[in-house]
Amino acid sequence: MRFKFTPTQRAELTADLRAYLQSGAGTEATYEAARRCVETTKAGTRCKGYAVWDAPEQKCASHLHTKRRTQAERGTDPPVKKRRAAPTCTCSAYKFIHRLGKGYCRHPDPPLRIHPTPAGKRKPGKKRRRAWNELRAKLGS
Repeated sequence: MRFKFTPTQRAELTADLRAYLQSGAGTEATYEAARRCVETTKAGTRCKGYAVWDAPEQKCASHLHTKRRTQAERGTDPPVKKRRAAPTCTCSAYKFIHRLGKGYCRHPDPPLRIHPTPAGKRKPGKKRRRAWNELRAKLGS
């Protein structure tokens, strides 16, 4: 569907469109200037990086974080964080080792009920699925 405009209407729309685009371009340029880093480079020119969001100063990441790791720190990997295992319990609520206070276990109090599942009947999980499938293939089931 095409609109038919008179030459006067077309001129008015064109003028309105130009004014709209020019006003938007000025706003965008102002916004971009406000987001630029205020520091200067080693060459003496203004930095072209954008400022970090919510930073106290209007600086880019390289000018905001000036402290770097030493040569000795860079040569070593950061220490590996080991996950601590949850404490386990061997009360009579379950016939297998379980976590403290979970399910029927009321550690340190005696359990209200005893779970009927015998020890060693755990279903295969994601980690054991490949071994479980190999075993099933060997047995032919």
